Parts: sequence; structure tokens; C-alpha cells
Amino acid sequence: MVISVDEKTSVGTLLHPLRIGSLELRRNLLLSPICGVSNSAHRILCKEHGAALVFTEMTKAKMLGEENEKTLSLASYFPEEHPVGIQLGGGDPDDMEEGARIAEGMGFDIVDVNSGCPARKVTKQLEGVALMSDPALVGRIIERMVRAVSIPVTIKVRLGLTHESINAKEVARVAVSAGAKMVTIHGRTAQQGYSGTSDWERIAEIKAALCDAIVIGNGDVRSPEDAKSRMKQSGVDGVMIGRGSFGNPWIFDQIAHYLEHGTHLPGPTIDERRETLFRHYEILGQIYEERTQHIVMRRIASYYTQGLPFATSLRRFAQKIRLAEDVHFLANNFFTAEFVERPREVLAKAGVVPDETPEPCEDELATCS
Repeated sequence: MVISVDEKTSVGTLLHPLRIGSLELRRNLLLSPICGVSNSAHRILCKEHGAALVFTEMTKAKMLGEENEKTLSLASYFPEEHPVGIQLGGGDPDDMEEGARIAEGMGFDIVDVNSGCPARKVTKQLEGVALMSDPALVGRIIERMVRAVSIPVTIKVRLGLTHESINAKEVARVAVSAGAKMVTIHGRTAQQGYSGTSDWERIAEIKAALCDAIVIGNGDVRSPEDAKSRMKQSGVDGVMIGRGSFGNPWIFDQIAHYLEHGTHLPGPTIDERRETLFRHYEILGQIYEERTQHIVMRRIASYYTQGLPFATSLRRFAQKIRLAEDVHFLANNFFTAEFVERPREVLAKAGVVPDETPEPCEDELATCS
């Protein structure tokens, strides 16, 4: 059954401040933790364009306790990211308790439990979405973490492992009873991965069952219209945006404006897209050594090509990025008004062989949030 908010409710009331335990947010639009994407560069840009709360990539609690260098890098952030949360992965209550304690000491404003990652390398260790197979364990983990820290503890889950074993409602109830201050529901099963569509009817049912808890919906929010329809359909307290923000940090302000006024903000100009691409690249240089910066930039630059003519050709070029000169060549040749107006001519001048069609293809790079 679909649970809808009152049809008489004005669009503007869908956008509102959000209180998660002791943490107060100015609006109910959140950035999802996304493996391989939600580093500080992505978080800062999304925060500047309206995300009220951002999260790190999933960080292994056990490795955090062992002061693993790579893990500590994942858990680093800049002051301007506040309020910022860390998402911890793990299946051992001791590790998760200690991880939460360390996270609070690092200055994080909130700590989230990853019970949604469907990646095999995570689930084979009975972590991520595999935690949903043992709701009692989820409850013990949350309870231990809540007792250990004063910052809010939250959890992100999927609908279940398969369509035959959907138990998000049970897991959410257990988590809230154990002290979780917010539950985020991704409307797919682990078996689906990122295929199919997010089931917002199921999310609506969970919100109805947990009417006094903060429930955030996640999945397939790629436009202001998506956000409005999902929020009205489900009655959730807010939305968490993941793939919709890839190469599009502007989506948060666009959604906020649409929910508040019912009209659209103009999209970013091609010059704004180019400057944002450069800024993303520059911040990556502050958090990674040069080789890793360029490896990460291959994926990031591909996202920014969405909507441009011959996007597939541009993606192929982006996958070859190895030097700063490659980034500047891509941005200064193809993120220009001239390219938008005369793409074949610019491609030929740049020595890039175009595809048969100028239509951009939707990016389907998978993540593990």
C-alpha cells in the first residue's frame, strides 16, 4: 500500500529542517555515502550546493581501530564539511563500538552503520547488507555504539537480501529500539544491486510502521521532480541522494528550490560545469598523491560529461587521463560553448574520433553504498 502525505500539503512543506538526535540540519536533503565517489572533493561540492549532511565512504571499523593508513585517509575530512558523518562497516560489536568511539574523537557529528552495501567483497565477511540476515546482531551493534558515544548513531539498510527475504521493517524496528536516531532505506534488495527500480511503496510502508522515527528514503532520486514525487508518495522525513549527485552537485539546491517554490532553478552553464570540474580535480589533489588523483579523476570526469554531445567519446578520452594536461585538454576543449554548438568540428580539431551518434549515454558505473 502506498502511504501518501495529504494532497493538500503545499510543496514547500516537503522541505524542512531535520533534527537527528542532538544534530540539527537546515534541510532534509542528504548526500549518500558512496564507495569510490564520496571523498572530500565530492562532499565539499555537494555541501556548497545544498546538501545538509554528507558522509564519508564506508570505513572499516576494525581497520580504523588498527590505525590503518588507507582507512584513516578514507576517514579524513575538511572543516568546511561539517556537519559530516562517517559510515562504519563491520559485523563485530566490539569493533563497531571502538570505531564509533574513535569517530567521535575525530570530530564527526554522526556515525552511520553500513547495512546496505551489496558488494561481494563486503558481504562475504558478513558485513554490509549481510548484517540484515541477523537483526539481533544489528541490535547489539547499535546498542553498543549508542552507549559508547554522545553523537547520534544511525543505520542505512536495503529492503532485504532478496525479494523472498525482505525484512527492512524488522531490521529498522530493531535498530530504532536499540537507539538508532535515523534509518535510511535504499529501496532495492541486495540481489538487485543497482538494477531495476527503487521500491518506494516498500519505503512508504516502513515509514508508516515507524511513524515516530526519522526515516530517510534513498534510490532513484535524480531530479527535483523525483524528490517531490518520492517524498509525497512515501511520507519520509527526507531523501538521501547518491548516484543523482554524480557530476551534478547542483542537484541539492535544485531540489530545495523546486520543493520550496515549485519552479526550477536554471541549470549550470557550461562555464560553471568546467570550473566545477577543475575545482573537483584540485581538491582531489589535496587528498591523494598524483597517480591516485588521476585514476580517481577518470571516473569523476566521466560523470561530468553527462548531457554533453558525444558523451561516450568524451568518456573514452576521460578514461585515459594520466596527467594534469589531460584534464585541462578535456575541460578546455569540450566543456565550452563552442563544443556544445559545433561538437563534430571541435572533436575533429582535437583529434578525437566521434561516435556515430551525438546522444549522450547514461552513466551506469556501479557503487557500493
